[in-house]
Amino acid sequence: TIYKKRCKRTKKKYNYTFLLSGLLRCPECGHGMVMNRSTYKLKDGTVRRQHYYVCGQHRSKGKEACHANSIRKEEAEEAVFKRIGEVLADDGIIQDLVDKINDKRKSRIKPLEDELEQLKTRVEKANEKKEKYFKLYEEGIIDSTIIADKMSEVSEELEKLDSRKLEIEAALEIDSSTPVTFEMIKTVLSNFKQLIDRVSDEQVKNLLRLVIREITLNENREIDSIKLAFDEDVKEHFLENKKENSNEGPSSTEGSSSCFSVAI
Repeated sequence: TIYKKRCKRTKKKYNYTFLLSGLLRCPECGHGMVMNRSTYKLKDGTVRRQHYYVCGQHRSKGKEACHANSIRKEEAEEAVFKRIGEVLADDGIIQDLVDKINDKRKSRIKPLEDELEQLKTRVEKANEKKEKYFKLYEEGIIDSTIIADKMSEVSEELEKLDSRKLEIEAALEIDSSTPVTFEMIKTVLSNFKQLIDRVSDEQVKNLLRLVIREITLNENREIDSIKLAFDEDVKEHFLENKKENSNEGPSSTEGSSSCFSVAI
């Protein structure tokens, strides 16, 4: 598997880099899981070391906050790499991912389009108000003080509406772009597989955070789902190949309208 090949290549007696810290989610409270180590002696004096991921809440606040819900480091990491390898080896699974991503993309567009139409209607009504107030002023029904207050209120409303309108139009411009393709996802995963076999453990840790949003465990503390993300950072690293050897962490994409995610 990908994981076993990496372990063989590094030739380290102990692998102390916890690749999935923060990505793994506690099956009980949903908090990020962190590293934990234990050392013990066998009867013959041999020292054994065990490495685990445990609930971050438990680690920092104790059993009152949550249980440890530990999972062995090697078991968790191998399961994640195995799952990614299985996806890469099955074109049917990749096509299913592509379909899910594009379906999510379409489902985001419709509410935005509806809101945009509503905003346009509200802008028209606000402009009609301005004309009405100006006409009342010309006819001497309201004085300059009143019209100044009314115009100020309408102008403030229009400013807010225009600001939101620009946000939606920008989001629609991105979401309405070319759909995600089979070739894109296949290339991203293929390049990811090749790259993690060549770089350091710390770089692999950063790359995993670029491609994976979170990893959930089931009640038996086994890998349940891996939420993959596809955004501009992923394209830059794995399609345009501009940062293959970078050890810098991925930039944040929280709230980005160009970010699409899907679970495997």
